[in-house]
Amino acid sequence: MKMKYALLILFVLITASGCFSGKQTVLVPTPDNGFTIAPEQKKFIDYYLRELDSSEKTALIETVKTAAGTKYVWGGNEPEGGIDCSGLLVWAYSRLGYTGFRNDEDVVDDITSNDMYVYDTAAPSPITDMKQFLDYETGDFLFLDVNHDGRIDHVAVFMHYDTETETVWVWDASTNTRMVAYRPVTGILSKKPYMGRPMVLEPKQSPLASTSE
Repeated sequence: MKMKYALLILFVLITASGCFSGKQTVLVPTPDNGFTIAPEQKKFIDYYLRELDSSEKTALIETVKTAAGTKYVWGGNEPEGGIDCSGLLVWAYSRLGYTGFRNDEDVVDDITSNDMYVYDTAAPSPITDMKQFLDYETGDFLFLDVNHDGRIDHVAVFMHYDTETETVWVWDASTNTRMVAYRPVTGILSKKPYMGRPMVLEPKQSPLASTSE
C-alpha cells in the first residue's frame, strides 16, 4: 500500500513539473491560487441592436459634453488618460449604462470608428451634397473616410448644419483640436463623409425567463 502511495506521489510531481509529456503543464485556475478564469466570449446571437431615440441621443450628447477639454490620445478611452474619437463614444455609452458593441459576430467592450460604422450604426449613407445633412437629427453619427481608402478613420456626434455658412458642427475628439470639443468640420465633402443613426446593443431575454408571479 505504501508503495502505491509513493508511486502516485512521484507521478503527480513529475506531471506537475511538465517533464512527463515533454510539455509545460498548465495550472488550472481556482479561486484560491490567484488566477482568474477568463469569461466566455460573448456572441452577437444573444443580443440585438436598436436605434437610440431622441431623448437617448440628447443624453449621449450631454455626457460627451462633460468630457470637454479632455486631451486627444490615440487609442484612449477614458478622460483621465486621454481619449480618441471612438473612445469618447465608448466611454459615453458606458456612462449611460450601455455596455458592449457588435464587432462581426462577437460582442466587445471597445471598438474602432470603422467597426462602429459597419456594425453599430443604422442605415449609414454617403453624403455627396451638403443639403443631405438636413435629413439628419442632432445626435446622429458622422463618419469620415479621410484617407479615401474605404475604411472609416473618424467618428463624431453630429450637432447641426448651418445653411448660411454651409458648415457642419460636431462634438468629437480630434487631432485638429487635440481635445474633446464642439467644432466645425471644414472641407467636409473632401473627407468622404457618411451619416448614420446610432444604435445600442441589448441582451435578448432568456427563453427560460418567466413573467408570471
